[in-house]
Amino acid sequence: MKPVLAIGDQMIDFITLNKELFGSTLEGVYFSEDGSYMKIQTDKDAYCFDTEGDCCSHTYYHEVFGVPEGNILEVEDVDMPDLKDGDEDKNDELVQQYGINIKTTKGVITIVYRNSSNGYYGGSSSLIDSAPSVKWKKQTGKD
Repeated sequence: MKPVLAIGDQMIDFITLNKELFGSTLEGVYFSEDGSYMKIQTDKDAYCFDTEGDCCSHTYYHEVFGVPEGNILEVEDVDMPDLKDGDEDKNDELVQQYGINIKTTKGVITIVYRNSSNGYYGGSSSLIDSAPSVKWKKQTGKD
């Protein structure tokens, strides 16, 4: 299942998100402590996302690869590989990974979110119109 993006009740696609973010400077990526929310902070604005899991599933932001910096060139969804043996979530029911790439003038940042379910359900990430009142943890990125 591909990520679905929405702002309020209006569905948007990655072309629209690209127009919003293109040319702005990426200042940071933040996850809420429980992983339910993500914030992309730019020099122009903050863009907040939440996760949604279908019935009987749990969706959460998990990790960031690459250093979140540079001027944003493009945002796209990407297919992610299956979990490797030894991964902390490997022993859960079925865990699917989804990815969002942010291409910048300094490299590519991949934001990974996951959905854990019994195999019949998926998850998504949605752009929301205001920041939730949560504690944010800045993601420094992994290699």
